Amino acid sequence: MIGIYGTGGIGKTTIARVVYDSFSSQFEASSFLHDVRETYERQGLVYLQKKLLSDILMERNIIVKSKYAGVQLIKHSLCNKKVLLVFDDVGDWDQLWSLVGERGRYGPGSRIIITTRDKHLPMALEVDEIYSPAEMSNDEALRLFSLTCFGSEHTPEDKNCLRMHRLLQQMGREIVCRECPKWPWRRSRLWLPEDIDAVLTDNMGTDAINSIVLNLPVQKKVHWHPEAFSKIPNLQLLKIHNVQLQHELTHFPNGLRFVEWSGYSSKSLPSNFEPEKLVELIMCHSNIELLWKGVKKLYRLRSIKLSHSQNLISTPDFSEAPWLKRINFEGCTNFVNVHPSVGVLRRLTLLNLKDCTSLKSLPRKLEMKSLEILILSGCSKVKEIPEFAKDMERLRELHLNGTTIKYLPSSIEHLTGLTLLNLSHCENLVGLPRAVFRMEYLKEFYVFGCSKLGEE
Repeated sequence: MIGIYGTGGIGKTTIARVVYDSFSSQFEASSFLHDVRETYERQGLVYLQKKLLSDILMERNIIVKSKYAGVQLIKHSLCNKKVLLVFDDVGDWDQLWSLVGERGRYGPGSRIIITTRDKHLPMALEVDEIYSPAEMSNDEALRLFSLTCFGSEHTPEDKNCLRMHRLLQQMGREIVCRECPKWPWRRSRLWLPEDIDAVLTDNMGTDAINSIVLNLPVQKKVHWHPEAFSKIPNLQLLKIHNVQLQHELTHFPNGLRFVEWSGYSSKSLPSNFEPEKLVELIMCHSNIELLWKGVKKLYRLRSIKLSHSQNLISTPDFSEAPWLKRINFEGCTNFVNVHPSVGVLRRLTLLNLKDCTSLKSLPRKLEMKSLEILILSGCSKVKEIPEFAKDMERLRELHLNGTTIKYLPSSIEHLTGLTLLNLSHCENLVGLPRAVFRMEYLKEFYVFGCSKLGEE
């Protein structure tokens, strides 16, 4: 047995992987259990035991009724085999005992490698060797990172993206759990599936909760109480993935700042939801037909993304969304109408309506002085392009490929900053205005597949 310990990111997993890849073929059976600690938190010990047994016995449908049954099954399956096993990032003694166990569990010639951040775990098993990789200096680490990721010794700009190290994430989670170890509904943040399901199914929410993040590996039907969110008035962040509601929700907290819910199964958001504080809304692959009726006060909204929501019919009225910067409705195949308010969003930088194959109606005129990218690719029922206002010189990319337009508006001359114009496969296009050939910054111009071009 060999133990490799050190802080996160120092290279323990990389070392273990190199050894495993180099020597696994010399053993009767082998298994590399990656990220034991995090997998344990998300899916439990029994899942890890089944994965280990599946690798060793090369069988898929292995039944393990409990972790204690799993321990006995592992012991029985490994006692006469020469195996190479790697247990990566083991977090505590329960994981160590249930997966690795005592030395006598393995056949002659077996090799066991354990990586961990806790030096005492391999010591408790009395491993043969304990190795701790030497840390690089800050300058060496930054140089290596830059060369590997960017091909240069200098890191590029971060583009306003914020990242958090996994150690900080883990530390934050432990702090939150200590807020109230026994009663999750009294914690400020919920991310464990069993905690979230218990709180929302039994309608036990409280005003202590301000964040819920549920990211399930496979889709699951849930029986959350219809009014589950009514008792969580201070919820600000809601992120849900792979959940199929069995009951229609009647309430969303009005204090929500960020909502990401892929596959949202209802036809609209709760009618009493007032999204005045909402900053970003992401609901891809949803069943939404119309987000809400009438005008909502969206004074803080910056971004909305409902791409591939097949039932979506129209954009909402964005008259009260003065700070909206990004709209992405790509792949909404039943999408028919763009509300006129979209055409006067002065701070909008992206409008993506790609592959909205039912789209027919656009605002008559676009007065969007901040717009940088307009995508109408694949909108096969769009026959006319709106007029462009004089102050739209910031538009850099105009994607009209696959539309059925016959002409470009003469006001395209106002798009003096255009660098890309895509008109490919516009099969009804018969002519181009002279202004296109006078565009100083145009670098990419696509017109292939325009079979009628030049007929007039």
